[in-house]
Amino acid sequence: MYIGFIRHGETDWSRVGKLQGREDIPLNEHGRQQIHDLAQALQGGPWQSLYCSPLGRTRESADILAAELQLPRPQSLDALVERDFGQASGLTTQERQQHFPDLIYPQMESNAAVQDRVRLAIHTISRQPLCWPAAEGRSETEDSSQRAEAEVCPPRYILVVTHGGWLHELSNLYDPGYAQQWRQVRLKLAGFSLAELTEDQLNFLCFNQSAAELNDGGWFQPWVRAQA
Repeated sequence: MYIGFIRHGETDWSRVGKLQGREDIPLNEHGRQQIHDLAQALQGGPWQSLYCSPLGRTRESADILAAELQLPRPQSLDALVERDFGQASGLTTQERQQHFPDLIYPQMESNAAVQDRVRLAIHTISRQPLCWPAAEGRSETEDSSQRAEAEVCPPRYILVVTHGGWLHELSNLYDPGYAQQWRQVRLKLAGFSLAELTEDQLNFLCFNQSAAELNDGGWFQPWVRAQA
């Protein structure tokens, strides 16, 4: 099974460096364009289903991807929601340094709690049957046959739209070296990471790539062809 992890597009808060956390801040126009560009870069991929956090910026990002990649309606999953940053939510980098110079934010959700949600999300996604969309011109017999097969076999190619804090803890869980360097990693808005899930272990094939990097990297289309 392959899972493509996507951070939502830009918002007015992320543009100025405000921590968003659970605040429901919508995409801005640039953020929508970032997701459109990513959808174009992901065209031709074998994607079968799409999950997202319940917050508006991820739901809108997922809706754009679903429309452009012709996927079923995104499924909202609470376990994908962003970390609660407690009293630091809504503060810029400068404000956080002023109020919390030790970078300890009162009432912030712990790393362990976020990692528990990451495990729950991966467990849930990897075991869900594929939700087939209605297809024009497909007979009722064909439709029933595909649905029955989906009940036995979960989809193998999944997209997940989530948040920066969530993705940091995903990486901490599955990449042993990430914990030593995470403060130097800037997760891109509309960034894409692809991982293969085998027996509850995630192995990253690419990490934190923009649409432009996917287009220029030369690896994505060969990977797509290899899945055929």
